[in-house]
Amino acid sequence: MNKEILKNILILDSIYKLLDWKDRVRIHFLLQDKNTEVTPNIQILYDWCVKWMWLPPKLKYGQDRLQYFENSPDEWVLTEELKYIKPDLPKLHY
Repeated sequence: MNKEILKNILILDSIYKLLDWKDRVRIHFLLQDKNTEVTPNIQILYDWCVKWMWLPPKLKYGQDRLQYFENSPDEWVLTEELKYIKPDLPKLHY
């Protein structure tokens, strides 16, 4: 699996809270070549990122220690504001 896409999945998850902790840990193991097996949810998000050629926005932490993403140049939006807005993301297995 492409490691850049796996990193993009982690960013996607940090914005929309899609994965459980086990899938996040599994992605870190995949990035370190400590595991080669993927879960169905990781595969679904991986395929989705490839199909839509999704690239993550820039992320940063503000002085308030909250995470922000770049919506447009010089416009940073609090990630928490997105928890009620989900784009057309694939359905995951739980």
